[in-house]
Amino acid sequence: MDSLWKEAFDAVQATEQQKERAMRAVKASAGQAAPKRRLALRTVPAFLLAAVIVIGCALFFTPTIAVAVEGASTVTLSVNPFDRVIASDGGGDLYISCEDAVERLLAQADGAGITIIGGGERQRSRLGESLRDCGAPCDTATEQEAKDAAAAGLSVGKYRAYLAWHELDASVTAEDAACLSMRQIREKIAALQGEEPSGETESTQSNSGGAGKGGAKGNGKQYGKKS
Repeated sequence: MDSLWKEAFDAVQATEQQKERAMRAVKASAGQAAPKRRLALRTVPAFLLAAVIVIGCALFFTPTIAVAVEGASTVTLSVNPFDRVIASDGGGDLYISCEDAVERLLAQADGAGITIIGGGERQRSRLGESLRDCGAPCDTATEQEAKDAAAAGLSVGKYRAYLAWHELDASVTAEDAACLSMRQIREKIAALQGEEPSGETESTQSNSGGAGKGGAKGNGKQYGKKS
């Protein structure tokens, strides 16, 4: 009987030892899992920060709107969502604000105009407000207008000026407009309307619309174009 009790007791002792070993194993496992969880929690913010940096860089170098400064020649700026210039087809400084870039171009172009092309309504409105303070005529245009102007071989602002000129003189061609600066085209239009042009490079007769048209034709011949 005693031997049976001893065997039973030994069996119980063995079970407790197993339980104790199992408990130690569980605690050890829990102790190892805790740092892993803490490491995972630390990794999540780092991953999110990296994702934000990558997305931010991608957005910074994504053009969302274009701004054309049109004078004797046209320089088109590609602008990102943060109103920073990321590309230019006419040289100039990059990664500066669009307003600063436009002001620098206007300082080198006499009688230039500004056209904001495409973009979302908010950015278009925001840029319009800031660029109208640059002291030059500022307008907006759709991407379709830009395509039509490109098909005619003109910038958007010059294309619009050409259409206005063409309405007053049907003999005018897009090639005629391409040979002139924006100031000169505006002077042609003013002459055809019988108004005094803003520049001093051309003289017109202001007593009648017909006289203005004659002056425009004379200037057209000066540039080698048949009016």
